[in-house]
Amino acid sequence: MKCARTIVARFQQVNPRRRTMTLDPELLISLVFLTMGCSLVVVMAWLERRPKASLETRLVPTTPLMFAGFIVALLATVHLVNLLGVQTGR
Repeated sequence: MKCARTIVARFQQVNPRRRTMTLDPELLISLVFLTMGCSLVVVMAWLERRPKASLETRLVPTTPLMFAGFIVALLATVHLVNLLGVQTGR
């Protein structure tokens, strides 16, 4: 139960003057990068699976971009986990 309160407190900080919820900037940046990485993987997978109309090669290299999106999403996930208080690494 204490862990759940810590996570909720990390996601939402209450401003005592306005009583509004604000989002931690580091957390917001990590969520944006996680969303960008996942969306890059999905779009590149969709482009790769589309049927070709002709035998011309595509100008966008989908596999390396998909891998880059996966790496960005993985690093953003690790950063989010670290922000929530779980120690990763040594």
